[in-house]
Amino acid sequence: MSDDLTLLIRALYLDDGFDASVLRGEKERLMGSIGASALGAAPAGVPRIIPHLIYDDVPGAIAWLSRAFGFRERAENRVLEPDGTIGHAEMEVGDALIMLGPPSVHGESPQRGVSAMLQVYIEGVDRHCERARAAGARIVLEPADQPWGDRRYQATDPAGHQWHFAQRIH
Repeated sequence: MSDDLTLLIRALYLDDGFDASVLRGEKERLMGSIGASALGAAPAGVPRIIPHLIYDDVPGAIAWLSRAFGFRERAENRVLEPDGTIGHAEMEVGDALIMLGPPSVHGESPQRGVSAMLQVYIEGVDRHCERARAAGARIVLEPADQPWGDRRYQATDPAGHQWHFAQRIH
């Protein structure tokens, strides 16, 4: 039996102590060997590129964007911080999506600096991070699995723009 097939069979039976990160690495290696595109699929119903806007008053921004532009919050995707404040929100209008959050590692208040970030869905997020690092990107958040099913990292480009690159892992 080929090594690739053995790996796949082991992945189907995770109770034998198989490490899922090994399967992710093998997927990246195999896709690279066949010349597959670095751009992978975004989750169903999610655009490939998503603006992330920083607001000092996230609840006020949600209310205003609803009232002024007709955006609708995806309430199921709201994330609260331990102190009860909104750490992440998503709003949609038609087939467009934006993310909102307070000033943080993701960006400063619009009053003081960078106030937006772009999120892009790709394949091979770890390899992509190393490529960005080698090209001079400042890595703000190293690649890490997130509880909502993405593996992502954050980088700053030479002009100071913030970028999230994410890969759907489950």
